[in-house]
Amino acid sequence: MPASSKVALLQGWSRLHTAVYNYTVQHDTAAWMFRPGLNMRTLGYWYDSQALTDAWRCFAKAAGMGSNDFNSQWWLTRPMLVRDLVDVTRQEATTWFEDVYEMMMAAYRENRTSSTRSLGSELVQHLDDIDHVLEGSAEFMVGPWIQAANSTAASVSRLAGDGPDSTEALARRDAFVTNAKWLITLWGPVEGNGAVL
Repeated sequence: MPASSKVALLQGWSRLHTAVYNYTVQHDTAAWMFRPGLNMRTLGYWYDSQALTDAWRCFAKAAGMGSNDFNSQWWLTRPMLVRDLVDVTRQEATTWFEDVYEMMMAAYRENRTSSTRSLGSELVQHLDDIDHVLEGSAEFMVGPWIQAANSTAASVSRLAGDGPDSTEALARRDAFVTNAKWLITLWGPVEGNGAVL
């Protein structure tokens, strides 16, 4: 890893540690994770959004984005760097999404139809961009989580002496898969917020 990348990574992690990860009060989920509607509320940020932007720039610099080093893709061999880059990019995108959502809702309340449509289209495109970013790390993809849940449930069933198609094994598999979905989507059970998987 180039020395300049090490320095940039340390600077990025330092910014996250002092301004984002040190927050000890419970915070809510991002606006783009709620069901669409006219009464969605943005939650504000529990962190200094400029610090997050600074950290993202440090990670991007460490990966060589915007330079010839980025094309060498040496950083793809560093799974933790990839995960951090994807995670911080996702959070930066969330900050941007909430800002544009608030502008769209203001345009809607003021009957500015053209602006509302334009900003709404921008939000939909942004959701596609977030999906594309999350595809960069298996930890953010649904498939590996579901596969791991099925595999773990099958192992537990074998240890319990249950046949693979027994009522117990099938119920265990369903429970493991449902729990995996709750963990990665933040939707949770119906009692939580009305969402159903």
